[in-house]
Amino acid sequence: MDMKKSADTEEKIIVAGKKLFGSHGYIGTSMSDIAKEVGITKASLYYFYKNKQDLFLRVLEEVHVQLEEVFTTNKKPSSEKDIERLILKLIDTLTPHGALLDPIDPVHFDTNDPALQQVIERELAIDKKSQAYLKQCGVKQTKLASHTMLSSTQCYMLRLKYGVDDIKPKQFASYTANIISN
Repeated sequence: MDMKKSADTEEKIIVAGKKLFGSHGYIGTSMSDIAKEVGITKASLYYFYKNKQDLFLRVLEEVHVQLEEVFTTNKKPSSEKDIERLILKLIDTLTPHGALLDPIDPVHFDTNDPALQQVIERELAIDKKSQAYLKQCGVKQTKLASHTMLSSTQCYMLRLKYGVDDIKPKQFASYTANIISN
């Protein structure tokens, strides 16, 4: 397989992984599903990724990159309104990824896998960026505020996914920003 075709195929695999893991979750998605979505054989898929966990963690890494960009592409924050805008950007970034947000159950993962450790490290880096952002907004207890913001946003996204929340994103962002700021 030439390099260009290989890179194109890998990109298609990532896109299919985001779509299927995002809609069906880790457990509800099989390597066969992804191979079929991409239009390749399962054997070809295993050429790129040794197992489903490896592919899932790669897809999750892509989402983490998008989340990190939310914190770095925002203008210098200084107010509660900036926190509200940040939360809305987080919601916009996370919405297409639905079931990827389901908590990672260690029963389904090899917790010694270096790729999983990288995911955890990346999540900690996102938390650090969140804390730095909140500090610029004048928030005093940034660690607690960051945890509150990220966890409540993840919970809100799960509630939206399952259709059990009638709170609009703007309302959620405004309320959460107010709690964090005070």
